[in-house]
Amino acid sequence: EMFLPFMVLSLWVMSYSVLDVMGVGKAKIKHNLSTKTYKDHPASEPEDVHLASRAQMNQVEQMASYMVSTLLFSFLVNGRVGGLLAFIWLVLRELYSSTYRASAGKSLEDAGIVKYTIPCYFIINGMAASVLVHMCRYALQN
Repeated sequence: EMFLPFMVLSLWVMSYSVLDVMGVGKAKIKHNLSTKTYKDHPASEPEDVHLASRAQMNQVEQMASYMVSTLLFSFLVNGRVGGLLAFIWLVLRELYSSTYRASAGKSLEDAGIVKYTIPCYFIINGMAASVLVHMCRYALQN
């Protein structure tokens, strides 16, 4: 039953590396920042570099809760449902990240990233709450 969650978590690691981390590198290369020392960088990053960096950092910020919730839910509640929820989260987060990276010249509201963020929080919190309920039921049985 853990096949799907493990596959999805592996896909997330690969998509994070290829899309998010390399997205920052691509933006830096575009502005020749990869050939300069840190002291030679501009006082403020170009907007697309900043957005790519923020999108990548935000993925890191979400990583722990995503992985822990996915693994606990999948192991303690239901592996197939956990894998499916983890996959939906992965797709939404990659849409979030690509939208964020492409939002140069727009406010975050105009970029529309909230439509990806809020459902992701519901997925993660729903999985965590389900684990909590199962553990409370277990504790009350003993």
